[in-house]
Amino acid sequence: MRRTKLWLVVALAVVCGGAAGFLTLELLQDRASTETASSPPTTRVVVAARALQPGSVVGRQDVKTVEWPASSASSAFARDVREVVGRGVTAPVSEDEPLLRSKLAGEEAGGGLSVVIPEGMR
Repeated sequence: MRRTKLWLVVALAVVCGGAAGFLTLELLQDRASTETASSPPTTRVVVAARALQPGSVVGRQDVKTVEWPASSASSAFARDVREVVGRGVTAPVSEDEPLLRSKLAGEEAGGGLSVVIPEGMR
């Protein structure tokens, strides 16, 4: 009699544990699918493929485009590779840093020391 009660309690514990595990798994899968479905909108921005030093001219191999959360994408970020290729770098840019138009010289300015030294100081 005592052994039967023990097996009954063990069987009931296994069933309850399995049910709890199954329900937890279902809840976590539903939550994961909801988070995936509601991912924030993104936009493409141009980032540095490698570190860029002041005075260098940006080449096609120096940049890449990545998806960036639209809510944190500044209007100063370059959106198209054609906007930045051929322009001089006026401030250091780290790898994978979005390229800001303020860190680049004008379109026809070129590179070298002349783009780093401000007007009136040359």
